[in-house]
Amino acid sequence: MGFIEDNVLSSCNLSSLIDFPLLLDWILQRQGTDGGFQGRPNKSSDTCYAFWIGAVLRILGGCNFVDNKALRGFLVSCQYKYGGFSKFPGEFPDLYHSYYGYAAFSLLEESGLKSLCSKLGISDIAAIGV
Repeated sequence: MGFIEDNVLSSCNLSSLIDFPLLLDWILQRQGTDGGFQGRPNKSSDTCYAFWIGAVLRILGGCNFVDNKALRGFLVSCQYKYGGFSKFPGEFPDLYHSYYGYAAFSLLEESGLKSLCSKLGISDIAAIGV
């Protein structure tokens, strides 16, 4: 929407509309002890938040503060043996969480996946035409 620029943490021009250090602190607190991300405090980690939180961190330039190994482990625990991702470990997969599971792996720069446009949640190649 034009309120923030890419990798805002590396620039000196911070917007007065958003308290970036406070936002970054809140977002980083969403990574749980299981390695996944939760959408709100006191909720379980959920596959889709690996994308939602990861994309915001990518936009803010704060992805270096994430425990990527733990996040990858959480995502793998949500992967179903026949394909796809579930919301939580041990559940059946669904399309929504499968898409965002793969999108999160793309943000983690998993080999074999195309790079992702974090702002749109689609591949960088697809975003060129937008």
